[in-house]
Amino acid sequence: MIKPIDNESREIAVSERERNIVVIAGAGTGKTTLLVNRVLHVLLGHKRLQKEESPILRIVAMTFTEKAASDMKVRLMGELEKIVAVIKGNASPEEQIKREKFLAHIRDTYHTTLAEIERRAKKSLEDMDKALIGTIHSFAAHLLRLYPLESGVVPGFIVDESDVFEEMFDKEWSRWIAGELTLDSSRAHLWKDVLRRLDLECMKDLAKRLSAFTIPLDSLTSPANDASIVQPLIDFLAHRITKIVASCGKQKNNLVLQLNELSNIFDGIRKHGIDYVNTLTYDLDKDPSKAKKDWTEEGFAAAQRLVKESHGMLKKLRAVDHAFLTAATDLILPFVKTFRQTYLSQGYISFDGLLTLTRDLLQKKECRHVREKLKDDFRVILVDEFQDTDPVQYEIVLFLSESLEYYSTDARKVILEEGKLFIVGDPKQSIYAFRRADIEAYEYVVKQVCGQDEPLKLQENFRSHSGIIEVVNQLFDGRIMVEQPGLQPRYISIHAQRQKRHSSQKVELVLVSDIEGNELSANEAREAEAEWIARWIANHVNRETMEDPLAANGVRTLVFRDVALLLRAFTQVRPYVEAFKRYGIPYIVEGEKYFYTTQEILDFINLLRVIGNPHDLVALVGVLRSPLAGLTDREIYELRVHHSLDYRKGVLEKIPEDYGIKDTDCHPLQTHKQEKEKPNLSAEAKEIAESFYAFLREIHARAGIIPVSQLIAEILDSAHIAEITASAWHGEQKLANLWKLHRMACDMEESAGISLQTFVGRIKTHIREGREEGESPLSDETLDVVKILTIHKSKGLEFPVIILGNLHGEVRNDHEVLDGAVFDWSTSTTGIVVGRGNQQVRNLQSMVIEKKLNDRSWEEEKRVLYVAMTRARERLILTGSEKGDDKSYMGMITQSVKDATGMEPGNEDKTADKEKSPLPLQEKAGVMGVSQGKFPLGNAEVFVEHFRFDGIRHPQKAVKEKFLNADWTAFVETWKKREAGMAEALKRPLFVSPTTIADEEAMEKDGPIAQRSTRKISHLQPGTSEQPRPENYPLSPPNGGGDSGTVMAKKIQPDTGQPYPGQSAVIGSLCHRVLEGWDFRGDSQKLQSSVESAVAWAIAVQKNELRSPDQPFGQDLHYQKEGAMSSEGEERGKIPGFHKTSSGATVFQDAELIKAEVIKILSAFLASETYRELQAAQILGREIPILLHWDGQVMRGAIDILYKMGDRVIIADYKTDHVTMTDLTARAEKYRYQKEVYVEAVKHCLKVDNPEFKIIFLRIGMAVSI
Repeated sequence: MIKPIDNESREIAVSERERNIVVIAGAGTGKTTLLVNRVLHVLLGHKRLQKEESPILRIVAMTFTEKAASDMKVRLMGELEKIVAVIKGNASPEEQIKREKFLAHIRDTYHTTLAEIERRAKKSLEDMDKALIGTIHSFAAHLLRLYPLESGVVPGFIVDESDVFEEMFDKEWSRWIAGELTLDSSRAHLWKDVLRRLDLECMKDLAKRLSAFTIPLDSLTSPANDASIVQPLIDFLAHRITKIVASCGKQKNNLVLQLNELSNIFDGIRKHGIDYVNTLTYDLDKDPSKAKKDWTEEGFAAAQRLVKESHGMLKKLRAVDHAFLTAATDLILPFVKTFRQTYLSQGYISFDGLLTLTRDLLQKKECRHVREKLKDDFRVILVDEFQDTDPVQYEIVLFLSESLEYYSTDARKVILEEGKLFIVGDPKQSIYAFRRADIEAYEYVVKQVCGQDEPLKLQENFRSHSGIIEVVNQLFDGRIMVEQPGLQPRYISIHAQRQKRHSSQKVELVLVSDIEGNELSANEAREAEAEWIARWIANHVNRETMEDPLAANGVRTLVFRDVALLLRAFTQVRPYVEAFKRYGIPYIVEGEKYFYTTQEILDFINLLRVIGNPHDLVALVGVLRSPLAGLTDREIYELRVHHSLDYRKGVLEKIPEDYGIKDTDCHPLQTHKQEKEKPNLSAEAKEIAESFYAFLREIHARAGIIPVSQLIAEILDSAHIAEITASAWHGEQKLANLWKLHRMACDMEESAGISLQTFVGRIKTHIREGREEGESPLSDETLDVVKILTIHKSKGLEFPVIILGNLHGEVRNDHEVLDGAVFDWSTSTTGIVVGRGNQQVRNLQSMVIEKKLNDRSWEEEKRVLYVAMTRARERLILTGSEKGDDKSYMGMITQSVKDATGMEPGNEDKTADKEKSPLPLQEKAGVMGVSQGKFPLGNAEVFVEHFRFDGIRHPQKAVKEKFLNADWTAFVETWKKREAGMAEALKRPLFVSPTTIADEEAMEKDGPIAQRSTRKISHLQPGTSEQPRPENYPLSPPNGGGDSGTVMAKKIQPDTGQPYPGQSAVIGSLCHRVLEGWDFRGDSQKLQSSVESAVAWAIAVQKNELRSPDQPFGQDLHYQKEGAMSSEGEERGKIPGFHKTSSGATVFQDAELIKAEVIKILSAFLASETYRELQAAQILGREIPILLHWDGQVMRGAIDILYKMGDRVIIADYKTDHVTMTDLTARAEKYRYQKEVYVEAVKHCLKVDNPEFKIIFLRIGMAVSI
């Protein structure tokens, strides 16, 4: 076998002892083999470990993923076992010959003996389970557990892999901010200033970002408005303006004048500083001039883009306010510091926290002894995928690799111990910036490690044949990838170890268009792509042969698992999945956002929801429609008709006799006759429902007494759910996903006890937010299915056939705004952007970091394309519509081909530039809208296929002509009845209150009075109502008459015994307001001040010093009790307000008399036995708003107070009626309907069987049970 071209580099990499090594290993060059060989050399012969009892315990090997760590361990164990077998003479002859050569090399190179090699190999195998071979995060957790006190963590901490951080942050923030925003807070004036410009949610978002351990808090201090920070960005724009202006033929062109004006502004900033921007009168929202005359097409477009860029830059400069940001961050920093400590003290650490705390442990001077010991303990450090690690990980590695004689708290100044550090990576494959991988920091650290030496390079590719490798090199070398320090590394070509030998080994470019050859929209192009890909797979799998050195003749038939479809993201995966389904192609989607949206997970969560809450009808219907029960929509409707959507009860045999008259669950448009004709539930559906309900009852009974994980396991092991799931389409994957849900429950239980409600709540949040989570890996990886992956997910993998889809999709975004706060390692500064739109505030550092991240993002996309193309072993297929832009992968490829060949894909039949070889379209064929050809690219060929999509998705069944023989008379009659039913239904208001219903029932008895009393209530009149609370007025006419503001009120004679009859509503409302915030266990002497505060508040509202958010400014208003609903339709639960008055007269002409009356009423109440009961009670809530489904309408109201006495739950409602002891019971009886509503609400929400209901008459201090 021919030695690799980089064999010398490989030899140095595995055996070098006197210097630190950086290896740049190109795609497919065998870096895992290199790492294993390096570890073998270190373990078996390295002088550094020759005196160690167990050398493997002195090695640290860090990998990017746990899978990579597991693979390394398995391969290392295999090699060590073979070496021991060879030394003992137990190996096969072939293995003996192969390993003896290796052992001789180790013995001679390191001057050791076979006996010593055997000892070290055996000891390494013995201690392999203790070896520190794993991810950087697992290594960091190991160090923190070794030194918990020094690190400031709980010794038995748990790595937070769920939502503990989010939940704890929300809880602590709510508690903290409530104290900060009180009127007597020492910082209330500071908050007032900040909240004039930023809303509270923005401050919360900033606090969360700062709390997350990724931002060093000492980096928040920065020079105020130092323009030198952004001067390079300004100079760059000014230089481009000068250059573009010079290219225009006429200097008086309006677009030129606009550019010159912008250039003058930049000059002013250079001279006077960034505050100069705030003096401008220039309109930054003005569109670029459209004066196209005297410009070239390309120059005009570039000039307009430059105007927009300049406007964007100036808008950002206007948003810079260093003093304001300092004030804002100073406000929340105390919370951030306290929260970090609280989170750690509760025994949790996030993934970011693992790295940050480990770095801090190694960096702190007071912990120098820890670092010195660890440096001595770990004699060799190896790091894989170094290009994808972030700067904090770099610092950890550098601190531990420091020479024993030196110590520095700055990782950049660390003096490394020679021969200790070995790192492998490929900057061309650095694609994890979203995980804070930093290509600029990578380049810095590589120079620091290598010193004057160059990194070693591995260029021999063992994966792909020469046809693929040549195309990759031609596209990327100096074309797609151009070296830019800090952004893009120098492209290092890779070389194929094997040549192309079969016709199926090719690179194909598939360009989709419509039937006329015109460009498709992005969505249409994806549909066309999906159709072509599905057809290709159906036509080639099990028919085409491919090279396989493990096969008998070196070739075998292509199967489904050989094919992988790679996409940049899964947001547009549906067209491809649907096409695969149409063609019957088995597939698996392995990606970030798919797990929580799979149907089996949604169905199972519905099942858990209904087990936990039998009242959750939406979840129950979802489960009944799922494969778990398999009922049709018609059968579920019939269950509803039979009042049988409650699994705690049985399924009724027949429809109730009063169905259609009192059944509120049926559709309002149905007539009584139609309802009576509804058929009974079928025997089959009844049997299924009864069986499933029995299962639910059994599981529901156990749900509250066993852990969630055990509950899920019992569900999967019973009722044939596992069998049903496994028999579905892609059943193996679906069942694996359900067991993954079980593992998630186990993980949550390990970190903290969780209830079923908490678990379901977390999963529902993930579903709602589209949380990224990969599907469960199947236990059988040999399933013959096509894999659909994101490009990031495919990194480290390889497939015989790679299809890259959606290459026309835009991936460039030059205008991404910094999200909250971001730390930049190279400058040790933090950029902050807070707020939205015109209220946005930022610092200068944010502009520099934002520009850097946007530039990096585009350069990283080029590396993403490189990673995708280098996954292919035998065949690479690139699909998409034709693009010549600089925003898509197809645009990159098109421009690169043009630079290399002088032609564009899609024009293969046109002659190229005369200086280059002509590229005629070859092998033309006109089959099914397809034309084919090829063109040379370097020493390789690219095959081009033009797929003109006709919009037909195959395979398509023949359309059968349908004949309808229907009698439309019955249909027309039914439709008329529905229209009549709809008209009748519209007469009923959607929202009602208890008093509305009670008054309507009273009016039915006293029709003539009700008719005479019909009026529009816009304010309260003396003597019109016996009850001052506004919710006692109907909200809408009971018979549908009048407009939405018209109500029916019962005429009540004024209470002549009341001293202030005109102020009854105000007095009652003030009493309620005082009691809403009253401390029943506090000092009753505070009554005077509480009433005064309530009256002052009410007066301020009327004078518009305090404005209700629901009412316009400047209107005279009456006080309305909080949570009530006025006749004008204001919602309950809003800030208390007043009713609009038509006369404009004030109701507070004598506030002192009103205050005295309120004090009199409440003093009597405070002296009563009822009050003493409330003092001894447990208060569960006050002014509790309710929304309840009620007889086809929405019932809403507010419970004044809910409390508990022993085991009794009591609902109470305050009344300020003038009553006597003789008519007490009769007056209380008037509120029976209110009792029914409130009791039903409490039963439903608190699951309380028999709550009590009382009316508390405040004037006499008596409580009457109803």
